[in-house]
Amino acid sequence: MSRFPTRAEKSIVIAAPASAVYSYVWNVASACRGIPGLSVSRHGADDTYRFEYSNDSQGPVTLQVRYTAKFIGNGKDKIRYFSSPTDGEDTAEVEGCVLIREIGPGKAQLTLRQELAPETPVPRFLPNLLRAYVQTEATAAVEAYLRNAKRNLESQPERACSQ
Repeated sequence: MSRFPTRAEKSIVIAAPASAVYSYVWNVASACRGIPGLSVSRHGADDTYRFEYSNDSQGPVTLQVRYTAKFIGNGKDKIRYFSSPTDGEDTAEVEGCVLIREIGPGKAQLTLRQELAPETPVPRFLPNLLRAYVQTEATAAVEAYLRNAKRNLESQPERACSQ
């Protein structure tokens, strides 16, 4: 299997206090709801989660990614996560960081930086063609996460403050 390492870093401004954004993001499974093709479940009791992603097939290739990641937060403005394989079924390695910065009264900047290296079963002559495709999918997933966070936090401000 070929691995296609990708890097994506995107930011978005959210009309919510940084503390509310942190609380929202720290609730990992809930924060990922609504992202097409992604399912998340708690995997153990130590802030470890199982992610499964499957995109709509684009031609002959369907990207299916499974990984288990451990999350470590500082309770204020930074959450790190990294691969924590447990059962041999993971098809990707991941490492990332979520940064939250207060940028004004009731406004925060949310940044997601992620490195993902999924395995993709492809013939040896196709890697260069698929590298751009995998990078596009990884970047789109980061953007979808940020849009989802903005929509959820701004549409229900009372929920954002109570998390």
